[in-house]
Amino acid sequence: MTVAKTILYSERDEATGKKAILAGSFLMILLPLSNRQHRINVMIIIYTKNIIPMGVLGMRNTKSNKAGLFFFGVLVLIISLVVIGCAGIQYQQSPSIYEITQKWRDKADEEHRQIIADLQQGGYVIFLRHAKTDWLQKDIEPFDFTHCEGQRNLSDEGRAQAVKIGEAYRALTIPIGEVISSPFCRCKDTAELAFGSYRIEKDLQHIPYKDNRKGREQMEYLWDRLDEMLAQLPPPGKNTVLVGHSPNLIRNIDIRSLPEGNTVVYKPDGKGSFEYIGMIWPEELFRLY
Repeated sequence: MTVAKTILYSERDEATGKKAILAGSFLMILLPLSNRQHRINVMIIIYTKNIIPMGVLGMRNTKSNKAGLFFFGVLVLIISLVVIGCAGIQYQQSPSIYEITQKWRDKADEEHRQIIADLQQGGYVIFLRHAKTDWLQKDIEPFDFTHCEGQRNLSDEGRAQAVKIGEAYRALTIPIGEVISSPFCRCKDTAELAFGSYRIEKDLQHIPYKDNRKGREQMEYLWDRLDEMLAQLPPPGKNTVLVGHSPNLIRNIDIRSLPEGNTVVYKPDGKGSFEYIGMIWPEELFRLY
């Protein structure tokens, strides 16, 4: 018995790949012509220059059936010639993940630079979500805003992030007027580390969701109060900063895309309303200066 096992592989070389297909095809045709029994296992793989698989031909075990194996080899040869003919087709290489990401980042940077340019003129309200916190800590109700021990507070990374946010605002020459903070310690610390001075506004606090009438009324009240603050015009040439929590914005934007330390920009119209302008993630803010 003759056992022929041929594995032909070509990478980045179409010429070699074509030879591989033809060699495997002829091998399947010629071996049955001898007087001995054969077991043939032929696997052919060809790749184009762009490493796109063009074809996988023939993976078959046959024993003592010369006519069947011969005609199967002829069939593989015909298919091989078709594949070789198709091997000359030019494929357009898809952009890499890096290229897609870079294109998206360039577009985002352009939009963010426009937001920064607008902020440099003043007249906007910036909602800044507090910096990164230690999620192993929990807010314990009823809240005691005079003691930070029963609250989720800034982590070491968050304190460093708050400082860097303030540095970014100053480096980008964004004029800041009044800074208003939620009474929670994580917001007060963010305001102090980033901007220095601030005042507390209890209606910027975060109330956990409660599915009852009183809970819904409290949340509606806080959302209404936030709308009033977002609609308030800052002094000429200045921007107002509100340091708060993501649930404050549930009625205005999708808070699932609001990481800690995020900048959200609004334009008050001076008539009791406001327009959402855009948001800048902290990492993107840091990249702009």
